[in-house]
Amino acid sequence: MRSFVGEEIMFLKPDKRKTPPYKDILMWSHYANAHKGICVQYNLSHNFGKNGEHCYHQFFEEKYTEDIVDISGGDKFNIEKGFLTKHQSWSYEEEIRFLYFDPECNSDFVSLPLDKESRVTAIYFGLYCSKWYISRIKN
Repeated sequence: MRSFVGEEIMFLKPDKRKTPPYKDILMWSHYANAHKGICVQYNLSHNFGKNGEHCYHQFFEEKYTEDIVDISGGDKFNIEKGFLTKHQSWSYEEEIRFLYFDPECNSDFVSLPLDKESRVTAIYFGLYCSKWYISRIKN
């Protein structure tokens, strides 16, 4: 599973946010180690994640609810509740999730390289990102 936010994600509805994600103080606080990390901006093609015929892959808009999300109980795991639902307090993110499943994969981590049409379009450095890390990323 990968998570994305942005002004427009692929073919999904355009983002209505007033502040671009890379300028959002809460996003930096929650996801970039309190401004010590980075934000990577991508331009993803419609072919992103299509690594094989047997793989399942799709973008979904995150759902937000006032209820506590309970994924326990029962014999079946509910994908929508488990992967695509968050509490309403996180709705400012306007998150998009990319789910990828390869039944033939035996690894805990799957690398999804960018295809020929996709690319990194910008990298934003946090206010407290170390000079060493910035230099390493630029190189």
